[in-house]
Amino acid sequence: MSDEIITPPELPPPEPEFVPATEAPAPPPEASPYIVTIDELMSTQGAIIRKEIDDLVALSNLFEPVPATLKTSLITWASLGFLANWVVGTAQINPPPTCSDGEARAFYQYVLYLLAGPIEPFLTNLNSQVPGVTFNFFLRDVNTIGLNVSRA
Repeated sequence: MSDEIITPPELPPPEPEFVPATEAPAPPPEASPYIVTIDELMSTQGAIIRKEIDDLVALSNLFEPVPATLKTSLITWASLGFLANWVVGTAQINPPPTCSDGEARAFYQYVLYLLAGPIEPFLTNLNSQVPGVTFNFFLRDVNTIGLNVSRA
């Protein structure tokens, strides 16, 4: 026999004992089938600001019309016999879910927000520029505002 010491090969560490889970793990969240939705796009600040600008332009065209355009419209009205409450123009506006300042507004409040105040000063200005007539605004449906005219 030899005096050589033989060392046994190292054994791998024992595997941890299996302990069954008491609760099933939560499933991973489902991925959206969409790249992006229109609601997500509308909620971005840039899109909201752009929409507000577009809506303000529509309101400005209605309540601060180009004089030549307004005159042409009023000549048409006169040729029809000065019909009462004749519609000069309308604007369809859909408020975003949340405005750029973070507030949610109904249609009319959104119009006032865009105009930075009441509509009456715009009407007073128009009435002063066209003597003998009265301009008024009206609301129709859920998203239409209009301007009409009658003889004073």
